[in-house]
Amino acid sequence: MEKEELQAALEESESSLEQEEAKVMRLQLEISTVRNEIERRIHEKEEEFENTRYVTEIAFSHSNQVKLII
Repeated sequence: MEKEELQAALEESESSLEQEEAKVMRLQLEISTVRNEIERRIHEKEEEFENTRYVTEIAFSHSNQVKLII
C-alpha cells in the first residue's frame, strides 16, 4: 500500500513539475516577445529622432543662408 501511495505522489509531483516547466517556457517566450517589441520601438524612435535632427539641421542651415542673403 505504501509503495502505491509513494508511486501516486511521485506521479503527481512529476505532473506538477511538467506543468511548472511549461509555465516557465511560456513566460520566457512572452518575455522574449516583449523584449523584441521594446527593441523594435526603441529603434523606431531613434530613427524618428535622427530624421527630426536632420530636418532641423537643414532648416537651421537654410535659415542662416537666408539671413546672409538679406
